[in-house]
Amino acid sequence: MIAAGCVGTRILARSSERAADKAWVEMGLSTDGFAAQHPKTITSSAAHRIEEQAARLGIDLNGWAVAPEQTGPQPSEGERKAFSAIRGALLEHIEMLSPSV
Repeated sequence: MIAAGCVGTRILARSSERAADKAWVEMGLSTDGFAAQHPKTITSSAAHRIEEQAARLGIDLNGWAVAPEQTGPQPSEGERKAFSAIRGALLEHIEMLSPSV
């Protein structure tokens, strides 16, 4: 079931990415051009704090995991189960609020 959720999430992400790319092209822009106009910079300390807080929630904002001992207290098993119980409804709610591209 978890594997199906991961696959479904990847398919949804690819679909959203294609829709975003299409919208850029329709506006006469390109994502590559945008990236060239906004080169990478040094990450601020505030951004690092946000990454650490997200990691405490089990959210990896960098594509690499932060070791639990670097993030402080972790959610209890009960908290993880409570979140798992509402995760589907939460994702549906977020999808409903997200504007279509």
